[in-house]
Amino acid sequence: MSKRRETWTSAFTLIELLVVVAIIGLLISILLPSLSRAKKQAKQLVGMTNLRSQGQASFFYAEEHNGWIGGGIQSTPTDAEYSIYALTVVKGLGFDDATKDLFTGQAPHQQRRLRRLLGKISQLQCPENPEPKQISPNNPNPELLQPLDYISSAMPIPYPQAVVAYDRANANAAPAGEGRFRGESIGDDYAGVRKLDKMALVANPAALIFVSEVNTLLSDMEMRYHHFFLTSQLPFGVHPRIATDQRHPGGLNNLFFDGHVDTIAVRAMDPGWPHSIGERLRLFTVPAADVPESEWN
Repeated sequence: MSKRRETWTSAFTLIELLVVVAIIGLLISILLPSLSRAKKQAKQLVGMTNLRSQGQASFFYAEEHNGWIGGGIQSTPTDAEYSIYALTVVKGLGFDDATKDLFTGQAPHQQRRLRRLLGKISQLQCPENPEPKQISPNNPNPELLQPLDYISSAMPIPYPQAVVAYDRANANAAPAGEGRFRGESIGDDYAGVRKLDKMALVANPAALIFVSEVNTLLSDMEMRYHHFFLTSQLPFGVHPRIATDQRHPGGLNNLFFDGHVDTIAVRAMDPGWPHSIGERLRLFTVPAADVPESEWN
């Protein structure tokens, strides 16, 4: 009798143990998604804070440079391009030395110092960026891996008819002439730098994106690609520079020209073709007076 009771007691204890294990497993299955969401939201918050810091740094730069902020790239008198957006924000993010010689061209030795600097500034790194920053046969130099996770707007504001016509002609084909277009056809409409008070006369700074998150497929070798100025460079363009992945809960983090930050779904940022240019550019620019409504909408 005693032996039978002992066996029954042991079996009952094992059942209890299995029930406890099952409950723990159930709780874990319930809690893990919540923890994962909380972790993603925390990273999203860090990214939004990064963008606010960049906005403040841009405004600090504007205060010291008669209201001008960086947007794209600019050419020196010797026609050597340098990364104007990155150079304008580093001063407000803790870098106190001169920026003149950080980036003087596209050769590796001409951008090494800037890449090293940007990689050390936490506000320029998105914690949720997938970052396929790996050494490969196409990119064997670790010093040329992409150190900047954000991209600035160099959109013409307002967007003139010449650029609209170019966009419409290249809607379904990769814009092979893009580089020439930036330098020759678009002329002063391309915004290497932009004056805030003049922009505010034609557009609402709170409604237009200034900085977004960079596409991870952007060439590691080309720092100058950290700006966008054509519809083809939007997330669902044929030559995207803005990120296309739903990186955070709700989409991509974006800094607006008035300094506020918002998370927007990628499809809301760019519905893609065959939507009109006006629909695709509503968060990036406004039409110029010479653009017919039929071509914008």
